[in-house]
Amino acid sequence: MNSILPFNPQSSGPALPLPGKKRWQPLRTGVVEIFFYDVEEFWFLDGHIVYRGNNGAGKSKLLALTLPFLFDANLSPFRVEPDGDRTKKMAWNLLMGTHKRRVGYVWVEFGRIDEDGNHQFVTLACGLEAVEDRANVESWFFIIDGSRVGQDCSFVTPERAGLRRTQLKEELSDKGGHFFDRADDYRHAVDQRLFQLGEERYRILVDILIQLRHPQLTKTPDEARLSNALTAALPPVATDMIDTIAEAMGRLEEDRSQLRSYELAHTVIEKFEQTYRRYAGTRTRMFARDVSAARTKFEDASADVNKAKAELASAFDALEAAETANTTAKRTAEAAEAAYTNILQHPDGIKAADLTTKKRLAEEAEERLGASEKHFRRGGKRFEYRIQPPANGKNRT
Repeated sequence: MNSILPFNPQSSGPALPLPGKKRWQPLRTGVVEIFFYDVEEFWFLDGHIVYRGNNGAGKSKLLALTLPFLFDANLSPFRVEPDGDRTKKMAWNLLMGTHKRRVGYVWVEFGRIDEDGNHQFVTLACGLEAVEDRANVESWFFIIDGSRVGQDCSFVTPERAGLRRTQLKEELSDKGGHFFDRADDYRHAVDQRLFQLGEERYRILVDILIQLRHPQLTKTPDEARLSNALTAALPPVATDMIDTIAEAMGRLEEDRSQLRSYELAHTVIEKFEQTYRRYAGTRTRMFARDVSAARTKFEDASADVNKAKAELASAFDALEAAETANTTAKRTAEAAEAAYTNILQHPDGIKAADLTTKKRLAEEAEERLGASEKHFRRGGKRFEYRIQPPANGKNRT
C-alpha cells in the first residue's frame, strides 16, 4: 500500500497538494499510531484515491477510520466497521493486544479556491486514547481552519509519538484549531464549514453513506431499508416550488371546467360549420347558374354582333362595287355622248351604220348606268338602318 510521510518544512520533501476547484475536495488523509500504522499520509488526485495492497494490509481499516467516520463522529463499532461487527471495539484498533496505552489520530484535509483565487484549507480530525483494562476510549474531535498538517502543525512529538490532548490544544492554540466537547457540536461545525445542509439532511446523508459502504450489501439486501434511506437522502423540495404546485392544483378544477367549455364550443362550431358549408354550396350553385346563363347570352350576343359585322362588311363591299360600276357607266355614257356630239358636228358627216352603232352603244351605256344607279339605291336602303351615313358620304365605318 502506497503511503507518503508528512511533509517536513526543514527537509526537501515534496510540496503539499493544492486544490483546483471552487468547491471543497479532499486533498490528503492520514493516520497516526492506529492499527499497524505509525505515521502515514495518503494523497488524493483530483478528489479521488485508490488504496492497493495485500489482504490484511489495512485498506478497509484505513477507510473505516477516516471517512465517513470523521463526518459521523460516532465510535460505535456498527457505525465505524464496514461489516457492522459490534465486537470490534475501537480500543482494539489502538492497543492491538500489545500496547498498554496508545494515543492515535485520524484526519482528512479539504481544500478549495475562493472567489478571490485564494486557497482555503480545512482539516477534520479525531484524537483517540486507549488504556489497557479501560473499557471506553477517550476521543476528541477538532477542526483546523487554515493551517496544514505537516507544514504548519503536527500531531506527533519530535520522537514521532502521538501528542496528548492537552499537548495538541497547545500546539493548535494559534493555528486555527477548534475543539468540541460534544460530537453534535462537531458535526454541526463540519456541516456549516463544508456543506450547509442543515442538521437533519446532514444526518440522513451520513447514514446513507454508512449503509452504502456495507461490504455485504449485495448479499443480504434490505430493499425497504435501502429505499427509505435513499428517499430520505433526497433534497427537500423548495418552498416556492411547493407553493407553485399547490396553486396549480387549486386551478386544476377550474382548468378542467374551462376545457369542457372549449370542447363544447368546438362541437357546436363544428356542427355550424357543416351546415354553413351546405348553405354556401347551395348559394354558390345558384349564383353559378345565373353566371352561366349570362355567359350564354353574352356569347350569343357576341355571335350576332360578329355576324352583323360580317354582313356590314359584305354590304360595304357590294356598295363599293356598285359605285365603281356606276362611275364606269357614267364615264362610258359621257364618252358616248361626246362621240355622238362630235358626229353631229362633223362637216363631212358620218355613215349611217357608224352612227347607228354608236347610238346603240350610247343607249346600252345609259341602260347600264340606270341599272347601276338602281342597284346602288337598293343596296343603300338595305343597310341604312345599320349605319348612320356620314356627312361627306365617304366614311363607311
